Amino acid sequence: AMFQNTIAKAYNSGAEFATLADVAQRINTFKNAKLTVTQTGTQYTATVAASNVGKFSVALNLATGQKIKNVANWYAYNDDKVFLDNDGGTFVIQTGTAADAVTHITEMPMRSKLNTLTGNGTTLNVGFEGEGSVNLVLSDLASKFLVTSDGGVLTTSGNTVSVKFATFGSHTVNVSLLPPVIAYRDVNYAGAAQNFSVGTYNTPAQLSVVGDNQISSFKVTPGYSVKACENAAGTGICKTYTANTASIVTFLSNLNDKISYLKVQ
Repeated sequence: AMFQNTIAKAYNSGAEFATLADVAQRINTFKNAKLTVTQTGTQYTATVAASNVGKFSVALNLATGQKIKNVANWYAYNDDKVFLDNDGGTFVIQTGTAADAVTHITEMPMRSKLNTLTGNGTTLNVGFEGEGSVNLVLSDLASKFLVTSDGGVLTTSGNTVSVKFATFGSHTVNVSLLPPVIAYRDVNYAGAAQNFSVGTYNTPAQLSVVGDNQISSFKVTPGYSVKACENAAGTGICKTYTANTASIVTFLSNLNDKISYLKVQ
């Protein structure tokens, strides 16, 4: 019971558990790694010359009230720490009083190894080895993104996402923007589906996937709307949808299987 209580206390306090083999590997990697950090004003440049450093991070000793604002072309960091991938490299770190609205990892599971990471500040693709939760901050509300993984359980709140993996192994997390509008041929978001960006679509060719006079339901990403009309000129029966609509069949303005015009904005 004494050992169980000690282990539970360490776990609840966020302590990391590691095998002796893992510790030995980390010590060997650390001994062979070369780290240089330079500072110019609020900008730090950290260079890690090493391999197999995907379990490591570079921590900055920042002044009170300061945090990492962004890292050039890198998307794995929290307030004072940059997570490394296996290859190390050079990281240009800008600090300030608040983090930029950039999609990035803010926490990796204990003992995990970050293998690959690509992104552009909005989308993100992560490959890692381990088990536990990968926490992310998104550049906008989570409802505007599609977050997928190979078996992780997603929890979202505002612009934050946690993806929890219950088993040890190689895992992926992918973040992409949802299209503004998805039109479906059948009700309840079934049948042929076509993504639409901002713009006007009013020819059979432009509606070729879902079909002219074939639409029965819409998914609308928050912040967007779609005006649908029965005539290609944007006339006749028209209705604007601002939220997901599982069926556009109505008694007053039935556009089901009659839409030849869409305007997404």
